[in-house]
Amino acid sequence: KKMETIKNECIIIKSWECSNITLYLFNSNIAIIYMNDNENRFTLNKIKVLEEVIEIVENSSNIEALITTGSGKFYSNGIDLQYLSKIDINERQQFIERLNIILAKFLCLPILTVAAINGHCYAGGLMLALAHDFRVMRQDRGWICLPAVNIGLRLPTSFIELARIKIKNPQVLRDLVIVGKKWTPNEALSDGIVDKITSENLVVKDSIEMIQNAINGGTNRSIDVLRSLKNSLYVNISNKLIQDKDISNFHQFSAKL
Repeated sequence: KKMETIKNECIIIKSWECSNITLYLFNSNIAIIYMNDNENRFTLNKIKVLEEVIEIVENSSNIEALITTGSGKFYSNGIDLQYLSKIDINERQQFIERLNIILAKFLCLPILTVAAINGHCYAGGLMLALAHDFRVMRQDRGWICLPAVNIGLRLPTSFIELARIKIKNPQVLRDLVIVGKKWTPNEALSDGIVDKITSENLVVKDSIEMIQNAINGGTNRSIDVLRSLKNSLYVNISNKLIQDKDISNFHQFSAKL
């Protein structure tokens, strides 16, 4: 089931109309972030909403997993570059720093996370998807791409390191970062960028089943243990994301727009 049809089985925890983001709860233990703003591009306001979502999830005693998904043909097309070009230097600095921190938070959340990729997954949207534990993608629509090289944008080192830790095949990483290749869902599966492809109506449902199978595989799962394991596994990249405050590349790029 896609998000539009599974809503009836969820309750709304909170909705942020200004950003078209809603946080749902499924089966009392799985939180679902539904991004419903066309291309779901990131602005400072959207990052602030995601920060609030993560705080709600982290402070919940019953949530064991988190799914993110989009609407229509877009999961997320990443940073809103037009927005980035219009804001002042202080807001731009704050935006990039907080984007890095939210990626680090997703990466180290002490619960299982799945990106239910319902369509195009580009640039910063791909970074968000890679910050999840698993990725399930719609099989009949959507490209995966990191287009920075083709639009003249130098990627932050932290973004490249995040891609490196999640994509182990050096040829795939090369094509992602320095070629700007676009992957179809089938290609993304064969190259290990996503874990599963499925029909449009099953993207969210299969993400839920993936989580439930993982949760049911252990009788004594602990948030504290998972937090420790993720922190150990991702400590270097998490620190790089949090400490990366160099946005000179975004200043230079924004000046061209």
